[in-house]
Amino acid sequence: MLRNAATGSLGSRSLAIGLALGLLGCLLAACAPILNDTQPPDDDPPVAPDAVDELAPVGRVVGFVYTDTEACVTLRPRPSTEPGLTPAPGAALLLDTGGYARTNEGGLLAMGHVPVGQRTARIWLGPDMGMAPSAATSFEVRWRQTTCLGSSEGGSGGRGAAVGWAYESPEGTLLSPCPRFGLRPRVGARVSLGGAECETNEVGYYLLPSVRDGTHMLRVGGDAMGEVIVAPGQTACGVDAAPDSWAAAAGHAGLAYDAPMPYVSVEPTIQTVMALPGALLSLDTGQQALADERGEYTLYGVEPGLRTLTIAAPGYGGAALVLITLPGAVTRGSEAPAGSIGRIDLSGAEGVGFVEVGEVLPLRKLAFSPSGERWEGFSSFEWSVSDTSRATVDRHGRVTGRAMGPVTVRATAGGAEGSVNLLVEPKGFQDAVTVEIVLDGPATLSEGSTRTALAQVRDAGGRVLPGYPVEFRCEDRSVAEVTSKGIVAGLREGSTVLVAEALRTGGLSARAPLTVIPADDRLRVEPLELRFEGAGQGLLAITDITAGAEGMMDWTAAATEPWLIASPPHGVGDGEVTVTAAPGDLPPGVYTTLIEVDAGAHGRRVVFVEMSIQRIDVIIE
Repeated sequence: MLRNAATGSLGSRSLAIGLALGLLGCLLAACAPILNDTQPPDDDPPVAPDAVDELAPVGRVVGFVYTDTEACVTLRPRPSTEPGLTPAPGAALLLDTGGYARTNEGGLLAMGHVPVGQRTARIWLGPDMGMAPSAATSFEVRWRQTTCLGSSEGGSGGRGAAVGWAYESPEGTLLSPCPRFGLRPRVGARVSLGGAECETNEVGYYLLPSVRDGTHMLRVGGDAMGEVIVAPGQTACGVDAAPDSWAAAAGHAGLAYDAPMPYVSVEPTIQTVMALPGALLSLDTGQQALADERGEYTLYGVEPGLRTLTIAAPGYGGAALVLITLPGAVTRGSEAPAGSIGRIDLSGAEGVGFVEVGEVLPLRKLAFSPSGERWEGFSSFEWSVSDTSRATVDRHGRVTGRAMGPVTVRATAGGAEGSVNLLVEPKGFQDAVTVEIVLDGPATLSEGSTRTALAQVRDAGGRVLPGYPVEFRCEDRSVAEVTSKGIVAGLREGSTVLVAEALRTGGLSARAPLTVIPADDRLRVEPLELRFEGAGQGLLAITDITAGAEGMMDWTAAATEPWLIASPPHGVGDGEVTVTAAPGDLPPGVYTTLIEVDAGAHGRRVVFVEMSIQRIDVIIE
């Protein structure tokens, strides 16, 4: 090794690169479900890879291998749900350098330590597929970047900038993407990144205006502070923030106790996530990061949009997921940042809007950006269901029926919400042929009062189908309203029609007219006029037109003249009052009076009474 300063710095940097690349190669080699040393089945098997200089520039290749409806190989840079595509597990990729790798169960393929330059490769399908070698592809591998099969995405040349603030702390130097208060600036410290150098000023600020693009170790005073992704024409801030027009992704790499494959989360919990230190996180745009001892990772300088994040952990295999990145925002785990989704559409698989008790219905979910672009493959939603006694939903959007009735399932993500109405049906569902509405009282109700409606649904044999889902509604909702459980409330005076529709029967329904009366109009008295020719008796019928459905009605009946007697003078609910006219020694003439029937808040009625006494002249001759 040469002993001058320039070559010494270059030699130590090359050694560091070599160690980092060696660690990356060992890590990828340990990811058994992604990389496999088994020879691909073909008459032209691959040979052992040529020796590659550890200090030579290398990159990485990732992608997904599918077979289409014509049994041909199809390459995708990210997971695809396109109809007709099937993942090809065990497919082998052979490079022109002699290196090769195999796909895992989801068709994911990842190969590290690939020499840079224009590469060609052949793809074989797995031996259990009984098919011949099928495809050839070419792509360009760039230094320390990821090339995506089936895509033109990759790194590019150019230079960017880096800024930040350096402070002193008990643990050493602290870097920040923005000014911090209450901390002592580190003044005059030498900052270096990707061959560019400067010193911090009196407030700890540094600016590196021309840094070559790529991943570089940021050093302050000779101490390594962390890796920074420099994107062409963009500014990297500190070591933990994305530039305004670029994005970042952060989270925790872990293994859930209820899942066999690694996955990423916003934060780990002792109950659900075991940290996976050393896991390799790679984006389809080329950024890579290793999870630290707590499983935490951060990817900088990410191109905004729909991204595929691949996670590979030694001894646990690999997995891939789709996430959304926004300019100037950090995507945590696989959660969509606020504002990244404008609309969520939900529907039952194949348009099915029902699920039987004990059965599972997977929901079809589509997320769209605020501009209407579809986020293909994104599925990291928060789920909820309106009535957990009738149905439950898991984190994959699969609904399980528990009890009969309608439910609403909701999914939220990125500031948007979508919902779908489903019907939980009885096991061995039978169609209804008749519907009948039964009220617990008369079809007349007062303002502010209620009735309970029951819909009796019967099958072709006349048998009642208990629990059959029915939807209630009132045609004029300003007169009366009804709940999903059939509770009808009178709102204002008028008439309307109550409708009960049996769901999934093509509109089979029953109708019942409703009348709403003022709250003080329950009392009915008939007749409202009585006429007597001298002494006599009449009968008044007193009726509660709600038949006691709104509570018992108390009433009193009183005459205003002594020659008229009302008996009984009071009662509860429906009743009869006998009215007796007793003229006594009244002289001939026409007499009138009133009988007042008072039911308090339920109404008052007045009965007009007339008694005529004829004058009789006796002539004696």
